[in-house]
Amino acid sequence: MSVTSTLPSGARAVSAGTPQPPSAWRIVAEREVRARFAEKSFLLGFLAMVVVSWGGIVALDYFGDRDTTYRVGVVGAAGPVATDVEEALGDGYVVEAQEYDDAAAAESAVAEGELDVALVDDTGTWTLVGDSSVDAPLEAAVRSTVAADAVARNAQAQDVDLAALNAGAEVRVDLLDPEAEDVDQRKAVAFGLSLLFYVVAMLFGMQIAQSVVTEKESRVVEILAAAISTRSLLWGKIAGNTLLALGQIVVLVGGGLAIFALLGNDTLLSGVGPAMVWFVAFFALGFIALAALWSAAGAMASRVQDIASTTMPLQVVLLAGYMVGAFAEGLVLDVVSQVPVVSAIVMPGRLAYEDVALWEIMLSLALNVVAAVLLVRLGSRIYDRNLMQAGRRIGFGEALRRREGDSAPH
Repeated sequence: MSVTSTLPSGARAVSAGTPQPPSAWRIVAEREVRARFAEKSFLLGFLAMVVVSWGGIVALDYFGDRDTTYRVGVVGAAGPVATDVEEALGDGYVVEAQEYDDAAAAESAVAEGELDVALVDDTGTWTLVGDSSVDAPLEAAVRSTVAADAVARNAQAQDVDLAALNAGAEVRVDLLDPEAEDVDQRKAVAFGLSLLFYVVAMLFGMQIAQSVVTEKESRVVEILAAAISTRSLLWGKIAGNTLLALGQIVVLVGGGLAIFALLGNDTLLSGVGPAMVWFVAFFALGFIALAALWSAAGAMASRVQDIASTTMPLQVVLLAGYMVGAFAEGLVLDVVSQVPVVSAIVMPGRLAYEDVALWEIMLSLALNVVAAVLLVRLGSRIYDRNLMQAGRRIGFGEALRRREGDSAPH
């Protein structure tokens, strides 16, 4: 049997239409902020996100720009050839050559892990010695270098003009999109932005819902509703938690941009910097749209244990947005980046690694603004009409049908 919640004796709920002090919602917002900063778990959680996100950026820069180093042991006349191998490998590779007196010593060093490979020149016969395998780029560079060296020596012995022989054989490489070289790093940033939106929105969303249902269980909401309208309570919760969530995002993104600048990774900074700035705007709109629904989900629950079911649709939306933003490509990504709320997660990640027309960005923002207005109104309606109902969990269908002031059926 369900029970309709009542206010304390002599008190009555203040309706949303009753004139309120201008600062009513601000008082609620300040209360939300103070309550969060008083929780050690909140501070430790934020510190953990700072360490993980900023540490991830440092690791991305370090491993993304780190040269691949090959330790090569050379025997005989292989020394100069090893130098040419580094040139054949190109940018991003370093060859550290170390001379050995004989092949046995070099092979022993390879077997013990002191060398990656050994290059042995035994009177014109070349041997590339590896342990269990040889990296394909290194093997290809050694083969081409040895072949070029042999051709040069043979041409000299035969008194052949090698330059004339190779005339017209040079290949010039032109890159239409040289900045695409760091596409993997950009995709890693896009993945990180999607994950950051998902984690922060989920954490603060669940906190909003838990705060609402805790106030219902403890009957604190009845005291609050006797002083200010439920609409002021809702706006205060949205404002306070949005300020906290957006503040965390600004710190994390701003710190990330500063780290890119300090590390001198100008290429990646110019590529993903604008996307990270757009991310802040999209997050603000997306979170505001969802915050009202998180509050409504809390109002529909009568116990903390009910939150898992009343917030399930919101969790699914966030998870779907995260999965699409992290893994989708092509037409699917283009289409979903225009779907309100979900696009707030997807579009910044898309901006990180591909060119997006300005009209697409502005359209996505506009649709999110419209969605935020509509969803806040929907969430406000559910919140107003179900906040004072207690005794059982309310489904979405019933929550939408309920009229203001209706009691839960006995």
